[in-house]
Amino acid sequence: MTRTRNVFGAAALLLLTACPLPRELREIPAPPVNADLLVSVSQLKRRLNDPATVILHVGRDRAGYDAGHIPGARFLPLTALVTERGGQPDALPDAGALDDAFEAVGVSDDSRVVVYGDLGGVAAARAFFTLDYLGHAPAVLDGGMEAWRAAGNAVETAAPAARRGSFTPRLHPELVVDAEWVRGHLRDTTVAFIDARPPEQFSGAEPGEGVQRPGRIPGARNLFWRNTVATPANPVLRSPEVLRALYRLAGGKFASDIPYIPERPRYEPGDTSAAGRRRARDPQRQRRPSTPRQEPRPNTVVVYGATGVTAMSAIPAPLSAGNTIAMLGLGLMLAGLGFKIAAPHGHLTKLATSSYPKNLLAK
Repeated sequence: MTRTRNVFGAAALLLLTACPLPRELREIPAPPVNADLLVSVSQLKRRLNDPATVILHVGRDRAGYDAGHIPGARFLPLTALVTERGGQPDALPDAGALDDAFEAVGVSDDSRVVVYGDLGGVAAARAFFTLDYLGHAPAVLDGGMEAWRAAGNAVETAAPAARRGSFTPRLHPELVVDAEWVRGHLRDTTVAFIDARPPEQFSGAEPGEGVQRPGRIPGARNLFWRNTVATPANPVLRSPEVLRALYRLAGGKFASDIPYIPERPRYEPGDTSAAGRRRARDPQRQRRPSTPRQEPRPNTVVVYGATGVTAMSAIPAPLSAGNTIAMLGLGLMLAGLGFKIAAPHGHLTKLATSSYPKNLLAK
């Protein structure tokens, strides 16, 4: 019996080897990685003396910065990147205020900006999103200050002198959506809503800080942002393969994702009529047109957090207890994936899963 099984197993293996998979089922090349959006500790260390590199430490206050920061890093207060509008916190300030904030820390049009910060990376994510919105996408220090210290690199406590920069905003308003836009796209199958909060906030069991109505936006899926980094003590991003899989499970689609469309059968089996036998003998007549192959079509991904839930609560759009599109607490999770990166403080933040820097609203 065992020998018979081995024979059949070998025969099956030979058959699979001899019959290649259809083109639609073969491995599709992974989307390109945007390596420029992520900087490792070793890469940043080599650029410390580069005058074109501007390193920004983003935080709520100066306590963490004054206790020790990367040599040459300049402090950027998180309060400079948020404002309150219409009773909703953490909205984007106007372009003039943002321009002034970045020029004050030495950012110019030709600067190569690297951001890291407090709050487990959330502050750096906000800075990334803001600069991306202004048309000057920076790089993110992979692992942040935790990775820098773990590598045994030196820190300093003195604040460096920074010459004022000359910065020209080139706004990308398509990166930001509001609650009304979300309500109008709840049934749009080309839009994916991702909730990056903890599962208990996603489910509605806990409201989360500042949230009066716990719950989710209908149809959202949960991807807790901490699942995209190695560990809290070593918050480097997981591999691009893992991140792509996580986002696909959460509803994101890449430009290279093509649905499998099987071809229709070339002839009707079991047709024993004279006409059927003639069709079987004539290869040209038995062919039927195949279903046309669809072109890859990326969807639009919308990510936001606790303040986004609060914004939705301000309009008559029901939240579902059990699923919320929530906070991409660390917008860095998209770095290097061919995604645009955005941090969702306050505003709902829209990004497309097409390759950077294509129009995010392309349908």
